[in-house]
Amino acid sequence: MAQRNVLFSSYHISRDSVSAYAAALQRIRPLLIVGYPSSLATLSELALQAGCDLPRPKMVMTTAEMLSERQRNAIQRAFGVPVTDQYGCTEMTHFVAQCAVGSYHIHLEHGVLEILREDGSPCSRGEVGQVVVTGLVNRAMPLLRYRLADTASLSDDICSCGSTFPLLGRIGGRSDDVLHFASGRTVGRFDPVFKGFTEVLEAQIEQTSPTSLIVRMVPSLGYSAEVSQKIVWEIRKRVGDDVSIEVQLVDAIQRGPGGKFPAVIGLMKSRAGYQVGWHSQPRA
Repeated sequence: MAQRNVLFSSYHISRDSVSAYAAALQRIRPLLIVGYPSSLATLSELALQAGCDLPRPKMVMTTAEMLSERQRNAIQRAFGVPVTDQYGCTEMTHFVAQCAVGSYHIHLEHGVLEILREDGSPCSRGEVGQVVVTGLVNRAMPLLRYRLADTASLSDDICSCGSTFPLLGRIGGRSDDVLHFASGRTVGRFDPVFKGFTEVLEAQIEQTSPTSLIVRMVPSLGYSAEVSQKIVWEIRKRVGDDVSIEVQLVDAIQRGPGGKFPAVIGLMKSRAGYQVGWHSQPRA
């Protein structure tokens, strides 16, 4: 414990350990829980399945990964409080967080956030572009107009919460994890593919060539071959019929450095051996 913080491992959440996680959380009864969406969602779904009671903190905050609606719903059901998502980075260049009504506000005192096109010109409101940031709080090593390789858009909306901080209209995630296919089709944001499929605990999509995908899934209660067929059909609606889709059932999606795992692995990362040393293990 440091500064009244208690750290929990993202690497060891499983059906066998979920009761121990739940018991530890009940003993500590934290006021604030901060974690990766993938870790908190997996813990939440396993706790719900096992009938483990989790504490009711004042807030659950997700960070460092894209938060899907499915993950949000699972966490809220398990902990009984709304989830607040935030968007920042280790380099301390910017801070964006949801308010009580769910809007993503850019906190101007933390840094300057720009959305730019590839040629460096500013994007118009609502146009998705590259996130470029200049930090105002890291005096040891300030970064000026630092490209994060993330995509997002700005919004002109006025939030009903009363805050005058500007809004991000959309956070698109890592630009290098957008998938590009031989047909010329470009596809991002695959999380809606798994919406409603409670029979899948975790999932990951990797593009291994311009015409092929691997879908790794951790099956949960009620899983059947029909679930795989429906998910493949959802993916095909987005990528077309000229892409081969291989489904692999695994015991867990292995976490990488820092305890995170990418939900989507683009072709460039795949070819570079992004997962070397921590591939998911197929089910026996």
